[in-house]
Amino acid sequence: MCSSDLWGKTPPCVDRIIASGIKKVVISTIDPNPMVNGRSVKKLISHAVEVKVGLLKEEAARLNEIFFINMKEQRPFVAVKTAQSLDGKIATKTGKSKWITAAPARNFSHKLRDKYDGVLVGANTVIKDNPCLEGARSSPYKIVFDSQLSIPLQCNLINKFNSRLIIFFLQARENKQRKLEIKGIRLYCLRNHYGSLNIKRALVILYDLGIKSIFVDGGSYTIGSFFDAKLVDKIYFFYAPKIIGGQRAITCVGAKGVSRVDKAAVIRDIKIRKIGGDYLLSGYPQFN
Repeated sequence: MCSSDLWGKTPPCVDRIIASGIKKVVISTIDPNPMVNGRSVKKLISHAVEVKVGLLKEEAARLNEIFFINMKEQRPFVAVKTAQSLDGKIATKTGKSKWITAAPARNFSHKLRDKYDGVLVGANTVIKDNPCLEGARSSPYKIVFDSQLSIPLQCNLINKFNSRLIIFFLQARENKQRKLEIKGIRLYCLRNHYGSLNIKRALVILYDLGIKSIFVDGGSYTIGSFFDAKLVDKIYFFYAPKIIGGQRAITCVGAKGVSRVDKAAVIRDIKIRKIGGDYLLSGYPQFN
């Protein structure tokens, strides 16, 4: 519900409700935008309209999950996707990963990108797979975490999508940085207190650029870094009915991880869907 004197693309409905003579209004959840939060409710009450708030609150929040995170945390909504075997491996001990899931699951994953403003990967994914990071129908921003600016100048992202490519790095050779800047690629040097890439600051920059949601599409270290930072809002975990095994096989969530089980992220509101011969588990992490 919008304020009667402040709104964006959607005009307020509160004046129409009052003028129509409606006596009772049921609202699932209040608009989290601090500029309008609760103002319409107060106006309705002041005009003798009975207001009930909270019906199906959680369901309403899920329908507007990107907007709610944007307003409450002033950062993009972060969804993480991975495709793995039943034992949590995204590649064999020799690094082979094509293909763990079958075509229907891969196609569905491709369509998921259309829901988000940007697709984010690590440098290793670019070097190994040379992806384009396109959606099924859209061309989202392509975002790369590349500590040393190591991705090849000949890769698809640089040659085909330079105007929609954003790279975050720690350090680089000056000549490599200049070549990328000449191509019009946006570069941001970010370092936190531990000498690693500052994910929180990266999200702030992306939000300021108008990117309201990102789809983190691998690999293991990049996904793990978002979990370590407790900056994952939703997961899409695809499972193939296969066992890869091996201590040196790559797991889906890398980086540091937690030191105790009671510190692990707990996934809420889980949904499981069969896609071809594979399975998609989606849900929302709750961090301790």
